Amino acid sequence: MNMKRTFLTGLIATMLAVAGSAAWGVGPGVIQLYQYPTQLPDDNWEYIYDVIGDDTPVVHADISGFDAALIVNQFTAGPRTLFQKWDWLAANNWSQSDQYGSYSTDGVNWTLPSQPWAIENTWHTPGEYQAGWFLGNPAPKFVYGGMLYSDDQGVEFPAMYQGVPVSGLMLTFRIVHPYAPDEIDWSIHNFYGGSSGTVLGPGPAPPEPPPGSFDGDYDVDDIDIDMLCDFIRNSMPYDLLYDISGDGVTGGTDGFVDTLDLDYLIRFLVETSLGKGTEYGDFNLDGVIDTTDLTRLATNYGADDWKWDDGNANRHLDTDIDNTDLTILATYYGFGEPDLVPEPMTLSILALGAAGLLRRRPVHR
Repeated sequence: MNMKRTFLTGLIATMLAVAGSAAWGVGPGVIQLYQYPTQLPDDNWEYIYDVIGDDTPVVHADISGFDAALIVNQFTAGPRTLFQKWDWLAANNWSQSDQYGSYSTDGVNWTLPSQPWAIENTWHTPGEYQAGWFLGNPAPKFVYGGMLYSDDQGVEFPAMYQGVPVSGLMLTFRIVHPYAPDEIDWSIHNFYGGSSGTVLGPGPAPPEPPPGSFDGDYDVDDIDIDMLCDFIRNSMPYDLLYDISGDGVTGGTDGFVDTLDLDYLIRFLVETSLGKGTEYGDFNLDGVIDTTDLTRLATNYGADDWKWDDGNANRHLDTDIDNTDLTILATYYGFGEPDLVPEPMTLSILALGAAGLLRRRPVHR
């Protein structure tokens, strides 16, 4: 008798589970971007996600496959770390205010306005957020803050009233992250399985800038030359960023930042119209040292606080444009165009003639 009762109890439980699965399905909803990711003024990226239910119960909703530990807008309170979110509970002025961090209508500041628990956002009106109903009463969803995975590779938003189905917009949450968009995973879980897919989110870490790109823009240009020159001229404390060569012809470090690093940067790394590498005096970085560079130097001759592309060939020593810079240009004049390389006598005439020209030119800044 007991065995029969046990069998019937198990059968009924199985039938209820199957019936529930058939009624609710195994696809409880979708997570989608509200708008295309936006790069903020501080260079971080803003991701706004909506969680949409399809009239099924939800246990938790997740985004994963990215470095969640780098999320900028975290606020730690116990195990919960992500509170910039919006749901039916917040929209209807319920309590649990410690589970939220509001996004104000100015799009910048996170504040709780004077009305208790009335948390603003700029993406949806309060009436758009839906709640499930249990015994004739609303059963709001997603009252808990997001939790980072134990391996920091995702965020989980646990739901309250997990057995109550919700149809429509359940949750909006905001992620601010330093990495640009790429494909990540989303999933929504219920008691019977769940649904999953991909969505744009924080991508992988960008590659390291190449040696010599001191400003991190992945180009090696006159700005990087100026940065290294300023570092050397100001005798600043050692910085591994600028230690790119120990002999001036190959990459490496020697524990010093000096002209060997500058030689390597200019002669092997800087990008020109002809490829990589040039010589001192190629102020426009076209790979050739000719009258164009001489004219640039002449235009700014006698001035102070000039940079490489103004005609300052020795910014690592000073910020003036004078005869020293002219001599450097004359030394390498014709680089990149072998037919233009003058004989020593011609070099002297070039230097003297240019110097005379420069003395006659007015200086304009």
